[in-house]
Amino acid sequence: MVEHDAGLNNDGSTASGLLYGLVLFVVYVAAGYLSLRLAFATTNVSPVWPPTGIAVAALLLGGLRLWPAVALGAFTVNLLSFPGNGEGYVTVLASMAIAVGNTLEAVVAAYLTNRFARGSALFDQLVNVFRFVLSAGLACVISATIGALTLLVAGFVSTGSVAGAWLTWWLGDLVGLLILVPLFVSLLRLDEEDTAPDWAMASLLVIFTALISVLVFLPEIGSRDVKQWFLFLYVPCLAVSAYRFGVRGVSLLTTAIAALSIMATLDGKGPFVFGTSHASLIALDCFLLLWILTGIVLATDLRERARTYEQNLKGFSIPWAVLMFGLIVTAAAWRLTMANTEREADERFRSTASSIETRISDRMRDYQQVLRGAAGLFYGSSTVTARDWQRYVGGLQLEEGYPGIQGVGYAEYLVGTRQVRSFEDFVRWQGFPDFTVHPEGPRLIYTPVTYLEPFDWRNQRAHGYDMFSEPNRRWALVRARDSGRASITRKIVLVQETDVGVQAGFLMYLPVYHGDELPESLEQRRERIKGYTYSPFRMNDLVQGILGEQFPLVGVEIFDNTQADEQHLLYRSHSEFEVTDRSGEIYASTSAVRIADHTWTIGVYGLPAFVRSIDYQKAQIVLISGILISLLLFAFVRALTVTRSKALLLANEMTVALRASEGKFATLAESAKEAIFIVSSDGVVHSWNRSASIIFGYSRQDMIGRL
Repeated sequence: MVEHDAGLNNDGSTASGLLYGLVLFVVYVAAGYLSLRLAFATTNVSPVWPPTGIAVAALLLGGLRLWPAVALGAFTVNLLSFPGNGEGYVTVLASMAIAVGNTLEAVVAAYLTNRFARGSALFDQLVNVFRFVLSAGLACVISATIGALTLLVAGFVSTGSVAGAWLTWWLGDLVGLLILVPLFVSLLRLDEEDTAPDWAMASLLVIFTALISVLVFLPEIGSRDVKQWFLFLYVPCLAVSAYRFGVRGVSLLTTAIAALSIMATLDGKGPFVFGTSHASLIALDCFLLLWILTGIVLATDLRERARTYEQNLKGFSIPWAVLMFGLIVTAAAWRLTMANTEREADERFRSTASSIETRISDRMRDYQQVLRGAAGLFYGSSTVTARDWQRYVGGLQLEEGYPGIQGVGYAEYLVGTRQVRSFEDFVRWQGFPDFTVHPEGPRLIYTPVTYLEPFDWRNQRAHGYDMFSEPNRRWALVRARDSGRASITRKIVLVQETDVGVQAGFLMYLPVYHGDELPESLEQRRERIKGYTYSPFRMNDLVQGILGEQFPLVGVEIFDNTQADEQHLLYRSHSEFEVTDRSGEIYASTSAVRIADHTWTIGVYGLPAFVRSIDYQKAQIVLISGILISLLLFAFVRALTVTRSKALLLANEMTVALRASEGKFATLAESAKEAIFIVSSDGVVHSWNRSASIIFGYSRQDMIGRL
């Protein structure tokens, strides 16, 4: 085993160890506390976890003896940041268990890197980089597994969400490790080669990276689809950084890109915004892996070539071109998969929105049919009593067949106070001795609630209420009378409401006329109006009865008329806070739906749960798989080119050695007094020294090449 621990490992003093441990503890806690601001609700699962990289880098540079600082820092940050929805001892035990996982993760990652990847010298050879990445992935499994199981046992996550918590934990730790370990190792290694900085190239690189960032994250430039293509423009910048500045330059650039990307994504800008910050940051993690792996692989490749074989353009252009081609294919495959996923999600959302609108519209037509059937009682009988009405409505079985309807009623159309007195006597005769038309006061027209079933405590509050006395109801009653068709009121508060649980409501009216046929003219309809069958509706009860719990992934808003504002809001499925926290306007639909003679605006929007249900994992799997395949293909082609370079170098060395040997032989032969000549198997003379010319009388020119 080869150890490459610099600086701290050579200083055995307890004081310096304590000082370094204290610094590590403070930095770990600060970074962890900030990172846990991004954690899932009720958990300590963050999609970005830099403390892992800080801890592993510290153990690589300072030795495994610093692990107590990691353990104490992990316990402290978890204890401070744990959600306050559990018992105190549960929080302490969970924090201890998670701290054990964090510490084991850092120790195992550092040990495996020291054992198999030459420790802090891992960026000297490409094979060590691959071993380091593999070690990091394996080590992060430890922390993710212990952490997810701890949250499950402690009751902070459900069984159904533990797999998602595990994946987020593992990915966040891995990204933090791969970004920060190269940064700290390249900056703090004492034996790192320092070269004169190329400020001109560095300035150009910063400018181009800034321009790409503007294209990617500025909302005013391009759609999200276009911005997703712009993401791959970072790769050439990383390649240039690797070529000119090595691992140190790549690490600095990647860290800057990561910080900018995270801040922009949390601010709702850029191509990674997928409804919730967690879904967005998980998508961002995949691209951070692309950028850092590409950068450190290219930088290490150049570093190894410079120390062993060559660093000319011809030597590394083919492997780099293969890598870039693989990443281009990966980008195309990822974008195609993402487009298909978003198209499927959009189609699913549109289908859901259409289904909701259709259900509401169809159910309201069903309610009109209920009123038409009720009106048929009056056309088929000269007198309809309260008992007749009770039997009819009871047979409808409203709760089972028409959920959401408040009741079915009838209101008599009365003209003048004389008809009102006679009408009150008629209703009292049917078993309602306290019946009176209210509110009191002389009016030309009255439409008091005559029958209303079911006659429960809430509907009893409306018995006898003159609906023509209120402008909103009167507006709908007049339109129904004059048109002969169903009409509904604007947004209203029903008289059935109490001070508790008040809901917006409306009423639907259908006119009933004297005679067997519908009057044809307006004058006839006004003269022959008998009354109205009607139904009151409480909006929350109505929509709950229509939709139930069948659409948990979307929110629904219904507005009176075409004005979608709070004043005209009839129904909202979620609270105001949940509405402002919904998944942006990516999945939103607004439609004007005709209800009787009125218009409702129905808005449907995707909730964060809808975004979480979208299978973005397919695109992320394609991206990660493409990155790995591209890197493996790069490694294979690089191995071939390196083997060829070795072979050419060996052949060149052998040629030089052969020529040197031949030169020595020629010098020896020329100085000899004996005749020395070389003849091939077919009798051709290849060499003829000076003594041979003297002895045989033939010059070298005469004999070379002759039989």
